[in-house]
Amino acid sequence: FSAEEMRRMGQISLFLSDFGYLTADAHAREMWTVNKLIAKKIEVIVGQPWESDMRQFLASLAEPRDKPLSPRSIKSYISAAIGILTHSGIGQNEKLTGKIISSYLRTAPGQRASLSAFVSFYNERHKSNLQLPRKPKSKASFRKTVDELADLTVAIEKSSGIKKRLRIAKAFSILFGVPFSTTLKLSRPDIKLD
Repeated sequence: FSAEEMRRMGQISLFLSDFGYLTADAHAREMWTVNKLIAKKIEVIVGQPWESDMRQFLASLAEPRDKPLSPRSIKSYISAAIGILTHSGIGQNEKLTGKIISSYLRTAPGQRASLSAFVSFYNERHKSNLQLPRKPKSKASFRKTVDELADLTVAIEKSSGIKKRLRIAKAFSILFGVPFSTTLKLSRPDIKLD
C-alpha cells in the first residue's frame, strides 16, 4: 500500500502500527503523502513558459515565517497557481490580467482562497496590482436573508423570555455575518450602540 492508501484506510493503519508493522506515526505518514503529491504537481511545471514564476513562488512558500505553512496549504496554493497559469495559456513575457483571474474563478470557484497567495506573490514579482474579484453574492441568497430576517422580526415581537433572546441572537448573527454560537456568548457590555 502507498502512504495515501494507508491514510485513507485509517483502521488498517492503526492496526498495523499497533503491531509494529508501521513505524511512522499518522502525522509523519500524512506529511509524506502530501509531500509526494506536491512533488507530482511540481513535475507539471517543467518546460512551461511560466516555470520560472512557479519556481520562485515555490521558493517564497518555503521561506521561514512565524507560523510555517502546512504541506496541505502549500499543496493547495500550488494547485491554484498551476490551475490559473494553465487556464490562462500565457507565454513567458505575457502577464496575468484581472479578466483571466475572473475567468478562472468562474471555472474553479473553490480555488479563490488558495489563489490569493499566488496573486499576492505575482503582484510583488511583476509590480502589478491584480486583485481577486469579489465573490458574487446571488440575489436569491440576499432575498432569502431578507425573508429570514422578516420572519425573525415577527417571531421576536410575538415571543418573550429565553425564546425572544435566542431569536434576537439569531438576528444579530444574520445581520453581522457571525456564527450563531458567537452571538449567544454576547452580554450587554459587549454591545455598543454608538
